[in-house]
Amino acid sequence: MLKHKGLMAMLVCIMILGGCGAPKVGNNGPETSGTETSTGISEASGTSDKTQADGKTGYLPDFSTEKGIREYLVGEWIYDREYLNYYQLDPSDVLGKMIIDKDLNVFLSFEDKHTKESKGEYTGKIGFDRLYAKPNEAPDLIVIDLGDEGYPGGDYRFLHRTIYDGKTVMSLFFAGNGNHIFELLTTEDIAYYAIDEIILEKVSGKKSNLRPIKNEEFNAVFWGMGEDGKSLWLDKVDRILPSLEDDIYELNLRMNLYKDDVPESVLYKISANKMDEILSNNLVEGEVHFAVTDEKGYVIEFDNADYLDYIKYGDMPERDINDWFEDSGEGRKERVALKTGFELTKESGPFTIKVTRAEIFDYYIYDDFKYNYNDRDKVTVVSLEVEAKHNSSGNNYIYPNLAQLITNTKEEVEASYSVCDSVGDEFRGEEVKRGNVFFVLDSEAGDIKKIRYIISGAEDENSKKIGEDIEFKIDF
Repeated sequence: MLKHKGLMAMLVCIMILGGCGAPKVGNNGPETSGTETSTGISEASGTSDKTQADGKTGYLPDFSTEKGIREYLVGEWIYDREYLNYYQLDPSDVLGKMIIDKDLNVFLSFEDKHTKESKGEYTGKIGFDRLYAKPNEAPDLIVIDLGDEGYPGGDYRFLHRTIYDGKTVMSLFFAGNGNHIFELLTTEDIAYYAIDEIILEKVSGKKSNLRPIKNEEFNAVFWGMGEDGKSLWLDKVDRILPSLEDDIYELNLRMNLYKDDVPESVLYKISANKMDEILSNNLVEGEVHFAVTDEKGYVIEFDNADYLDYIKYGDMPERDINDWFEDSGEGRKERVALKTGFELTKESGPFTIKVTRAEIFDYYIYDDFKYNYNDRDKVTVVSLEVEAKHNSSGNNYIYPNLAQLITNTKEEVEASYSVCDSVGDEFRGEEVKRGNVFFVLDSEAGDIKKIRYIISGAEDENSKKIGEDIEFKIDF
């Protein structure tokens, strides 16, 4: 498994979600009570009763107030990650515990998971501050004040991640300079690596009412194995990859790994004939993975999304090999039709062109970006996954990303070149380009049943045509 190390800690604006109960403080620090306990993990809830769809969870307190944030924080939070994160695959051998009572007294302890040797115990107080929030808004910064303790507590941005297996998950992101208390989670050998994200869990009894998605491919965050060792806790998300040219790329990396409209996880069974293959992968909790399910909702493909990017592109992809409508943040994508598992191949001169995936979706545009779409609230988008292979040692041209699309609704449009991936133009010697080609249409997505994808024939370096036009016909 590939390793990425040494990325900087990050600082970004976030949302706050979740809910919990309230512990009390004893002589040795807060003690939990009620439904929250540190002595066990609730049993897996199995599949649930609602379909996976956009919606609102029913367990959230009011996070527009400091009171709601207090309610969320109270409880016993545990850090017990096998890895710090995918980019830092060195194992963390330290167990961390943070207990917060209703008066925001905090007790922190750290110990070696193998020897049980203490790495320190600290008491203090939780406070709040504002980094991006306005004075009349709820605070967006957690301040851990350890008083006269010899180690700084730290200021943190915080984010509710998900609920799974009766647990609530929260991430903290160090929002200051210098040291902070959670550096004690690292071992001496890896202490020089920045901890980008501190993932904490507490037993809350919260369970999702969502059901596994059937016959679909999607991005999901993996949160752990089911009790039977043959299932995966997954939270469907929209993956985000900022452009490497973005000035705040490193500041956004960990915090903006994905968007999560419904922060709840579902237990997915692994298909029996794919069990060994999937379980042999290095599955890192808290990271985005690419999942494919069958008609029963069983997982048949599952691997780390960053790892798949690496083996496909050789490194972290930049914008020109991203799915624009997933990553640009200008709107919300809602799939209407998807066709996978096929390969259409055509030749034009020295080029071999393949289409391997076709998708139709509604794209609901956020208000701030409607000017990019002629002030429309929604557009229909057809996306094609295309590969162009040049089989010559010379320099020649072909333009799959300047193609034409004709639908059964009689609409004819040109490819949206500015957001298409770089799958065309000049090819120098034997070369392969892959990516997505997008078409923005006025037709209703549900009315489109057939498309014709037409690419102009290959040209040589003198713009002389050396191949026939190509036409692909795809039925949905």
